[in-house]
Amino acid sequence: MRHFMALSYVLAVIGSAQLCAQSLSEHFLNLLQGNGIANETEGISIARDVRLLPSAEVEDALPIILDAAEAESENVKQQVALVLLAISERNDAGEILAPSRDALLSLLRNPDQRICRLSLQLLKEAEGRPVGSQVTNVIAAFVDDQGFDEQCQVAAIGFLLERTSQTDALKDSIGRFSSRTLRPTVRLDLLNSIALSGTTDERLIQVVVDNLSQENPRIKKAAIQTLRRLGTPTLGQGASMLQALAADTSEDAEVRSEASAALREIGATIP
Repeated sequence: MRHFMALSYVLAVIGSAQLCAQSLSEHFLNLLQGNGIANETEGISIARDVRLLPSAEVEDALPIILDAAEAESENVKQQVALVLLAISERNDAGEILAPSRDALLSLLRNPDQRICRLSLQLLKEAEGRPVGSQVTNVIAAFVDDQGFDEQCQVAAIGFLLERTSQTDALKDSIGRFSSRTLRPTVRLDLLNSIALSGTTDERLIQVVVDNLSQENPRIKKAAIQTLRRLGTPTLGQGASMLQALAADTSEDAEVRSEASAALREIGATIP
């Protein structure tokens, strides 16, 4: 009897999910046409249902959901973000998302930072590893465009460092990005992305070394820590700057201490 009740419950859930699938496209279409009211509670409920739907049904609804990401309503965008996040967490996310790759790339330029960053997460699922050259070129062009949110652009740099080969074009793009006047949080994220890449490329290491000249002590300290994480050869490339920081009595005490520790790792003279 218990097994029968459990089976009945599973079948009911599946049946409910299939019914929900039929209305998923209609729901977002109504929101786009101004015929529905979006709220967070409803978005959470729909996101929960999306996790149960057959992949084909979600794939059919995806173009309309992505169109809804361009809506002006904050509430609609919030629902879109919740649903896209739910899709990204499905085991079959790659299969669902791959046909909509171009639309996902266009979301990079969405002014809503949540949706922009979600597009990178979705592209990871859609593209796999390594990322194709077309996707790489589009993302690199987005990074170079100063008209968009820097926090999303630095996330895109992290995406490229993780998923692509370190081409000259990518290194150029990262160098140009780092040469801008960036918010401290953005610059810290850039250094962390380079550290996570495990790179030993001289041009990317030079981007880190150049950040030792920033006025913000947090940036200098993070740059030193990045060099240390990347290994002894990279520390050698920044040795002269590290010695200057360690010797500067007007410098922040933590920066001087970090610079001295880095110099000891490579057996360099500590002023």
